Amino acid sequence: MASYDGVERETARRTAPIGLPAEPAVRVILLGALLTAPLMVLAAANIGGEKVLWSNLQWSLASIFAFAATIVGARAASGRAGTIRRAGVAFFGLWMLSNLTWGLLALVGSSSIPSIATVFGTAMFVPAVFILVKAVHGRLTTAEEVAVYFDSALLFILIGTVLIVVHGAAALALPSLSGLSALVFPTAFFGLAAAGLVAFGAIRLPLAPRGGLALIGGTAIIGAANLGFVVPFVTGSVAGPLPGVLFSVGALVAAYGAATWRDETDDSPRYVAATRFLSRVIGPTAASVTFLALLVSPPPAIEGILRALAFATGTLFIIRQAVLLRERTHMLDEVRILHDENDRLVAELRAELIERGRVQDHLINTSRLAAVGELAAGVAHEVNNPLTAILGFSEILLEDLAPEDPNRADVQTIRDAALRARSIVRALRDFARPREPQLAPTDLRELVTKMIDLIRFPLTRSGVIIRESHGELPLIELDPQAIQQVILNVLTNAMQAMPEGGALGVETSIRGSQAIVRITDNGVGMDESAAAQAFVPFFSARDAAESTGLGLSVSLGLVESHNGAINLESTEGVGTTVEISLPLLAGPDEPAQAVEPAAAAEAAQSVASLPVLA
Repeated sequence: MASYDGVERETARRTAPIGLPAEPAVRVILLGALLTAPLMVLAAANIGGEKVLWSNLQWSLASIFAFAATIVGARAASGRAGTIRRAGVAFFGLWMLSNLTWGLLALVGSSSIPSIATVFGTAMFVPAVFILVKAVHGRLTTAEEVAVYFDSALLFILIGTVLIVVHGAAALALPSLSGLSALVFPTAFFGLAAAGLVAFGAIRLPLAPRGGLALIGGTAIIGAANLGFVVPFVTGSVAGPLPGVLFSVGALVAAYGAATWRDETDDSPRYVAATRFLSRVIGPTAASVTFLALLVSPPPAIEGILRALAFATGTLFIIRQAVLLRERTHMLDEVRILHDENDRLVAELRAELIERGRVQDHLINTSRLAAVGELAAGVAHEVNNPLTAILGFSEILLEDLAPEDPNRADVQTIRDAALRARSIVRALRDFARPREPQLAPTDLRELVTKMIDLIRFPLTRSGVIIRESHGELPLIELDPQAIQQVILNVLTNAMQAMPEGGALGVETSIRGSQAIVRITDNGVGMDESAAAQAFVPFFSARDAAESTGLGLSVSLGLVESHNGAINLESTEGVGTTVEISLPLLAGPDEPAQAVEPAAAAEAAQSVASLPVLA
């Protein structure tokens, strides 16, 4: 987000003189550079032997224009950018006071280090630190923000350590505090530039020749100028013209950066990846290099200082890592909580989707059954009357025909076909209008055994091996005829699935509060789509001429009328397993009792009349 809005930029563009930049602050910087350049030449050439005079004039003039530029820039911004620019005004105001005070002291011949100019120069770092904090605060997590401050401090200590190792012994040998003060300013400016780079990468400021990058570059140039003054001062030599030029250039460049600061970021993937990498390595690298300074054999005068700096580095680095570790641990805990919550929600959603799918399938199946039931009831009613006539007349014809009559076989075929049609019509009628189950205490195990015995001969003739496993079952409240129909339908399907022989497993057991009948075959099986439609009325995986497709759908209705369930699992080429579960009447420890003789006889008689629905 730019610090100037569109109206201000357009106004500045229209009112700018031809050939000059649109932003007023930039024009002030350029004007200051034009006026300072001749003074730089005069100082470098030592015109009239007044190098000190020309130098003080150029520094003072450059600081005045730098201060003026930041004032102009601060008036054109608001929000975070405006706050940072106003802090820049304070920074360069103190910079101007420091340079003007130093020039006056030089004119009267009382310039020394430290002095009142040193006080103003030292006070500059208060708004400088404020700029750093304001630029970072609120744009990072708490731990990342603290890491920026600690990394800045570690770089500051590293720079101070390097200067002390190189010039510390000679500087500390100078009288009073002049040598130490001379080391403070290059360390401070280089440290500010390094801290600015850390913050620059952390908040991902754009790589543009203005704003933050210019402010950091100008601060580094001032640090280089200070170092250019310090080295001759410490070594007792004479400084050349370059430090003075860098002093003025650095001030103008830094002021340009402060006056054009904009609150914006660069979120390009490569830049984000690079800044994240640098943010991770800057602090550890600075701490490691500082510790390496202890490997140098320093003079006794600076050995204690280096050890103190190394101790401060270790302390800061440990605190930095602890803060980051604490936040990352907290983040991991939050991620774990969110992951668990997500798993719970996914499980709930999956269960809800499964339940909705089940309900939807049930509703679709119910509506389909209702429609098919209405059709089946009409068909059964209309077909039953002609069938009754066919059966009646066929019976009369059979009575009138002699056993040796050649037409008797044809009439017998008509009668058998009519009987089969009547069984199908009855099934359609029962499917369309299922009757209420006539419940009676029944021995389910015996009922299943009778159904197996009923089709044992055709099974054995087909080469099917029957394996039975029956556990102790209590009496169960059920409709024997209805459940016989279910068992017979399933057994018939299993037999038809093994035309070349195979193995048929029948098992009865108790599972919780349910009685289980499990029928397994190793026949042809069904694929997934066919298995999903196994209970759909009139659907059959076999030839339509061999199957009505009502067996399992009718069985499902009969089992559900007992508050039971029937499930099917099938794999093509492996076989099929059908599991029928019915609610228990008595506890599992209650022994089975025989059904009353009358009920048993009635059930046995009804078996023969059951229609086989495949």
